[in-house]
Amino acid sequence: MTLCQTLRKTAHSGVNVASRSLMRYSTERMFPNFSVYGSDSVFQVSPNAPQYTSSGTYLKTKRMGAIMLSWAKATNSGYNYQNKTFFSLSPSEVGLVLELLDSRIPELSLTHSPNMNAPEEDKNTKTLHIARTVGSDGNSLIMVKVNHDGESVSMLNVGETRVLRELLTYSLPRLLGFHSVLEGPLNIDGGSGSEYLRESGNSYSSGSAVKDNLQYHLKLLECAREFSSRLLSQPLRL
Repeated sequence: MTLCQTLRKTAHSGVNVASRSLMRYSTERMFPNFSVYGSDSVFQVSPNAPQYTSSGTYLKTKRMGAIMLSWAKATNSGYNYQNKTFFSLSPSEVGLVLELLDSRIPELSLTHSPNMNAPEEDKNTKTLHIARTVGSDGNSLIMVKVNHDGESVSMLNVGETRVLRELLTYSLPRLLGFHSVLEGPLNIDGGSGSEYLRESGNSYSSGSAVKDNLQYHLKLLECAREFSSRLLSQPLRL
C-alpha cells in the first residue's frame, strides 16, 4: 500500500476512529494516582471529581470534589494495600497545602473527625501533619505524616514535591467544577455557542476544525507507522 493510499484510507475512517476513542475515554472510569514509595509506607494522591445533580434545565453541584491522600504501610513482602489509611482534602485544604508548598507557611496540621458528635472515647479522629525539613544530604524534603491507629510517614524530595504541587494546582478549580463552565461551550450573545469548542490557552475553534485537526494527526501517525515498518523490513546496506 502506497503512502497516498494510506492517507486516503485513513481520511475515510479517521473521524469514526476519533469518535469511538473520545466516547471510550468519556465513559470509562479511570483511577489515576501519584505514588511515592518509602521505607515506612507508600504515599498516594488521587482526585475525586465533583458530583452534580439535575435541576431541570441545568446542573448544580451536589458535592465538591476532593483530593484523596492514602498511606499503605510497608511489610516484608511489599505494602499492605488492604489496610490503607485515607485522608480527604477539601478544596480549601488543598489551598492550605499549596501555601506550604509555595513556602508561605512552614507547616500545617489538619484534624478530621468523621463522627465528631460521638462521645469523646468513641471519636474516630485523623490528623495530617505536613512540614518542611532537611534531609541528611542537606536537600529540602516535605514530610507528610498521618496519625490514625498508628503513624504513617512519607518524605517527598524536591522533584516529588514539584509533581504534587502541579497536580494540586491543576486540580483545584476542577474540584469546584469551574472547568465545566470555563472550558465548556462559549457563552455567545444570541446563540448557544455549542458549535464552538474551547482549546487550550485563549484560542478557540469550531467543532469541525477540531475534528479535522484530530483526523490529520491520525493520518500522520498511520503514515509514520508504515514508514517505520518499511525501514525495519529492508536489509541493512553498508
